[in-house]
Amino acid sequence: MPPRKRDTLAAAVPGTKDAITFLRDQGQAALADDVQTTLNIAIECSEAEAKTKARRAELASNWTPTRSIQLPEVFRDHLRAKAVAENVDLTSLAERRLKAFCNGTWTPKKPPRSPHGSGTKKVFVNIRIPDDLWDRADQLAKDPVASEERGYKLNARQVVIAAFMQRFPLPKMPAER
Repeated sequence: MPPRKRDTLAAAVPGTKDAITFLRDQGQAALADDVQTTLNIAIECSEAEAKTKARRAELASNWTPTRSIQLPEVFRDHLRAKAVAENVDLTSLAERRLKAFCNGTWTPKKPPRSPHGSGTKKVFVNIRIPDDLWDRADQLAKDPVASEERGYKLNARQVVIAAFMQRFPLPKMPAER
């Protein structure tokens, strides 16, 4: 395996400093200054690269996956407008409800479904939910015994949709004549 750039640079620094001293002793101050400038730039770049790698590693350790929740466009627009108006963060709402569902303190209503072929335009809302919570909720939602007790099947996405629908129900539309 080839040596890393940072290790190679660290190994070269003492020799480079000796070369700078030698050049100064030989009356080559301008050349010594050029080598010193090059060394300083290399060290700065190496330190900046190390900081960038550390920052990326930190971000990767705190990364939470995005979940795309498919909704009818009308409901998505209503949901966003109400959430902004009431200053509600949809990710926080979804996370609280998933935790309540997993703890057994909240059971969502049976999710409504659009009739097949209804032509309802579907769009997505993205939220960030940790894998462990999402997986726990999905397993519980799909558990055959729990599904039998509820009387309907669910998955984690449907639990989130039910949470959104409970918090921000669509207003009743007047019947067409």
